Amino acid sequence: MRTKALLVAAALGATGIATVMADPVYSVNVVGFVNLNLPVGYSLIVNPLAATNNAISTILPAPPEGSSIYQWDTANQHFQGVNTFAFGAWDIPNAQIQPGEAFFFLAAEAFTATFVGEVRQATTTALSTPLVSGYNFVGSQVPMAGALTGVLTYTPDDGDSIYRWNAAAQGYFGVISYVFGDWDGGDPVMNLSEGMVLLRSAPGAWTSNFKVQ
Repeated sequence: MRTKALLVAAALGATGIATVMADPVYSVNVVGFVNLNLPVGYSLIVNPLAATNNAISTILPAPPEGSSIYQWDTANQHFQGVNTFAFGAWDIPNAQIQPGEAFFFLAAEAFTATFVGEVRQATTTALSTPLVSGYNFVGSQVPMAGALTGVLTYTPDDGDSIYRWNAAAQGYFGVISYVFGDWDGGDPVMNLSEGMVLLRSAPGAWTSNFKVQ
C-alpha cells in the first residue's frame, strides 16, 4: 500500500455569543483529508478520520465500479461477508467503519481513495480501541505513520502477533511476534492508514493520548 499525501487543516472559530456583553465561546475542530493510492487487488487499510457518520457510502462514496470491502466480525471471529460497489452504490451503504477499524479493500482498478473528516483527539479521555482475545483488524485512529509501539503508542502483551499485508505481492509479509519484551525484528513501522491483523491471547485496548493543539 502506498500513501501519497496527508493534509490536516485546523479550523478555529467562534461558535456563538449569548449576548453582546458575554464572553465568546470557542470551538476547535481539526479536519483534513488523507489520500491513499490503492493498487488493483486487496489492500488492508484503516479509516483514519471521523466522518459525519462513518458509513462506507460516506467515507468512500465513489470507488471504481466492482470494488468490494471485507469487514472482520471481531466477536464471531470471521468475515461479515462482501460489500460491493455496483451500479453506482454500495450493497450495504450504511455499513459502519469506525476510525481505527481495519478492513480489506478490493480495488477493481487502481485509484486514489480519499478520506475526509475530523482528526480524533484525546481532549477529555484517551482514544481507545477495544481488543479481544483472538484476531483483531485494527490500525491507528489518527492519521499518523511510525513505529507501532513508539509513535503509535500501542502497548503489546507478551505473545502478541501481527500480520501486515503486502499489497504488491497480494499476501502477508509474515508474522511478527512480541516475545520476552521485544518485537522479533524490531518495532514494526506502520504506514499512514495501514491496517494490520493483531492476534492476542487476552482482551485489552489500544489507547492514545494524541492531541493536535
